[in-house]
Amino acid sequence: MLYEQAKVVKRHNEDLIWVETQIKSSCDACQHNSECGTGLIAKTLAPKTNQVLVECKHKVEPEQMVTLAVPEQSIVLGSLLLYGLPLTFFMVGLVFSQRLVSTELFNLLIGILAGWFGFYIAKTLSQKLNQQALLPYVVEQISSASFVCIESEKKS
Repeated sequence: MLYEQAKVVKRHNEDLIWVETQIKSSCDACQHNSECGTGLIAKTLAPKTNQVLVECKHKVEPEQMVTLAVPEQSIVLGSLLLYGLPLTFFMVGLVFSQRLVSTELFNLLIGILAGWFGFYIAKTLSQKLNQQALLPYVVEQISSASFVCIESEKKS
């Protein structure tokens, strides 16, 4: 389970709320962030936010910060749909068009159309899957074990 902090925007219905999350850049984690050109550009651009519909059975108010639990399988499935399906359609379209005609422009056009069709199918499937139990949900607190370091006393 992955956890993310989000700000409540509004309630959609009794089971769902809209939340706003900060889109994170990988440039924030690097120790060379202040010296790197990409890091400097990332700092100058305005921080971007994303609004997401999540399950929430708790009583929350707008502007309240909540913790979201995101199932890993929804991230893996979403990545597979978004990247894998269009790429697979693109490659299959290229292979089949190559067998029919050896004109490169025609092959590229067929590949692009097949990839677009893959995006269309991915969009349709993701809308159906979002209506199922793959939505993130609000948790009251992160359930993880905390580790405490205890120094042993040296006997002299």
